[in-house]
Amino acid sequence: MAKVAIITRTKNRIPFLERNLKSVANQSYKDWIHIVVNDGGDPESVVETMKNYMQTYPHKYIVLHNEQSIGMEAASNIGIKNSRSEYITFLDDDDTWEADFLTKTVGYLENKKNSYLGGVVSQSVQVIEEVDIEGKINIINRKVWNSELKCVSFCDLVSGNSYAINSFLYKRECLEKVGLYCEDLPVLGDWHFNLRFLSFFEIDVLTEALSNYHYRKAGTGANANTQVCNKDLHQKYRTIIQNSFVRQDIQQNKIGIGFYLMQGHIQEKLNNTINKSTISLKLANFFFQFIRKIVKMDLKTIF
Repeated sequence: MAKVAIITRTKNRIPFLERNLKSVANQSYKDWIHIVVNDGGDPESVVETMKNYMQTYPHKYIVLHNEQSIGMEAASNIGIKNSRSEYITFLDDDDTWEADFLTKTVGYLENKKNSYLGGVVSQSVQVIEEVDIEGKINIINRKVWNSELKCVSFCDLVSGNSYAINSFLYKRECLEKVGLYCEDLPVLGDWHFNLRFLSFFEIDVLTEALSNYHYRKAGTGANANTQVCNKDLHQKYRTIIQNSFVRQDIQQNKIGIGFYLMQGHIQEKLNNTINKSTISLKLANFFFQFIRKIVKMDLKTIF
């Protein structure tokens, strides 16, 4: 049994998958098994892309094909159910890791003083890229996405994900309490899972950017990020998730995740109002100073 199960969800994104496979193969930590879930994409192209890897290391790869797409979270659960390991992590087909991601995250959880933890996340680099008409991936810019992330708390997580799915490594045994990913969610399934996970277990942070979150602002079709092409869907299911947790609290007559989500929502609204007021005050001050200068100029002209 491998120590770490790496689960990759993919669908008709071969250039990204090729890069993903290289990133996994280049890990300095080698006790892993890579489960690639082809969620309704062309199976032949996936098999061809993975052929050399599977021939060289046949025991380190599992490829699963869904005839039709069943969604990201159902694909996640298929990967989990078809693997055995002590730890689980995800690396979507368009994302990558630094070479020491597994070495440092596994080492952190293996440290006896960290035995109380359920998982660990690293900080991430946001890689801005674009895909040209020939299908070549061009890197435009790289920047640390969440350098302020020092710890994982409900106070931060209720406002949204503070870390990317590919920066999170956790103990498989935690699933006994947390459960699997919610297959009813077409987006934000990782946020829903993270909220449930944190309600049972602590998550610590490696303050080093070891995971790369690749972002394509202008992408379309298979090349697009879901946050870009499905903004309205994200907002819709963000509200559905908030309502479901609040409803659960009401039905069970308790203070739970829903309570904190309400607090986070109120705080977000308040922050937006304050930001708008600050902008309005700055504009008002600008125009006031502008008018004062005009008045002074007129007075000088008169006298």
